[in-house]
Amino acid sequence: METPPVRRFFLSLALFLLFLWALSHLYSLLLWVFLAFTLAGALDPLVGLFARRFPRPSAVFLAYLMVLGVMGLGFYLAAPLLVLQFHHLGEVLPQVLRWLEDNLGLTLPDLASSLFTSAHVAGDLLLRVGETVSQLVLALVLAVMIALEPHLVARVAPYLPGSGWTEVLEDTWRRMGYWARAQFLIALSFALLFGGWLLFLGVPSPFALGVLGGVLEVVPFVPTFRTPFTPAGNIARPPGGAPRSRDGEPG
Repeated sequence: METPPVRRFFLSLALFLLFLWALSHLYSLLLWVFLAFTLAGALDPLVGLFARRFPRPSAVFLAYLMVLGVMGLGFYLAAPLLVLQFHHLGEVLPQVLRWLEDNLGLTLPDLASSLFTSAHVAGDLLLRVGETVSQLVLALVLAVMIALEPHLVARVAPYLPGSGWTEVLEDTWRRMGYWARAQFLIALSFALLFGGWLLFLGVPSPFALGVLGGVLEVVPFVPTFRTPFTPAGNIARPPGGAPRSRDGEPG
C-alpha cells in the first residue's frame, strides 16, 4: 500500500527533526571524531613515508610514536622555563591589581564578584580538564585506527549516491591534512614570534605569554579551552560594564 503524500511529508519532517536533535546532542562527539580524522590526515604523509620500508601497522605506530616523542621532548626541554615564567606571572599579579586601581579606578571590592566567579569556574575547570584529556586520548586512539586502514576513502565512496565521490573524498582528506599542519605551524610560529617580540620589548614572562597566545590561536572555538580565559575578561571589566574613573563617573 502506497503511503499518502501528506503522511510521507510529515514522516520526512519528523525524521529530519530527529536528525537535528541527534546532531545537537552529539556535537561534542562529532567534534572529537573530526579531530581524530584531522589528526590522521595530518600524519598520513609521514605514515606513507614509513610504509615504504615497514608494514602498515608498524609504520603507523612508528609515525605516531615519533610525533609524540618529539612533542614530549619539546615539552620536557621547555617546561622549566615556562614553569618559571608562569610563576613570575603569579608574582606580578598584585602589581597588575595596583595598576587597575590607579588607572581604571578598580579596587578589590569591585573585583570581588568576578574573583568569586573565577573561583567557581576554576573548580569546574578541573573536571573539564580531566574530561578533555580523556577525550584527547580517545581521539588519538581513533586516529590510529583510521590510519591503519590505507584505503578508507575507497571503502566509503561506493556507499554514497552518485559518482565521483572517490576523488572528492581523497581531495578533502588531503586538504584536511594541509589545514591541520598549517594550523600547527601557525600556532608554533605565533608563539615563538610573539614571545620573542615581548622579550625584545622587555615584557616579563614573554614566552609564557607566547605559549598562551599560540594556544588561543588554534583553539579559541573549543569551549573547554576557552573557559580558563573567561575570568580574565570578567576581571578586566567592572560589573557595571564600562570602566569608571576615580570619582565614580563612567570613564
